[in-house]
Amino acid sequence: MVVFAMMMAGTVVAQEESSPEERAQKRAEMVQKRAEKMASEFKLKDDAKTNFIELYTKYSDELMGTIDREEFKREQEEAQKKKLTDEEATAKVLAQFEKQEKNIAKMQQRLDVQKKYYAEFAKTLTPQQLVRIFAQDRQRMRQQGNNNGQRGEFGGPGGGPGPGGFGGGPGGGPMGF
Repeated sequence: MVVFAMMMAGTVVAQEESSPEERAQKRAEMVQKRAEKMASEFKLKDDAKTNFIELYTKYSDELMGTIDREEFKREQEEAQKKKLTDEEATAKVLAQFEKQEKNIAKMQQRLDVQKKYYAEFAKTLTPQQLVRIFAQDRQRMRQQGNNNGQRGEFGGPGGGPGPGGFGGGPGGGPMGF
């Protein structure tokens, strides 16, 4: 268990030490490989394959532009605070409301990007292939959200029943409720 924790800490440090250019390059390579794999799975050939990879790369880049990584860093720093005064707690709750509004705007932006590229992908892909693209994107974004500590504002996703949700047990949310 200790070895695993040390490995994870080393991974985080290594990720933080890489430059933005290196991260962008790694991300571009990942997207390229993902697009090539999907094109192969879809059995696309020649121009259709080339067009798909180009379109998927643009789509992925535009979609990734909707993620705010700096906000995640700020949240992590705030989470380090142990004890809040009543004023700080009130300000934090109000800030969470504002954050929710921004997240809704980002979600709308993501939806707009997905609709735009759906129309483009639909010109060459089958409905079954389209489902795979958009289902994988939802799954990947959900996974990235979990990796970035993004959860429902007061506990479990959507604040529903479950650990830390309004209907669930204590302590699951970012504010310790």
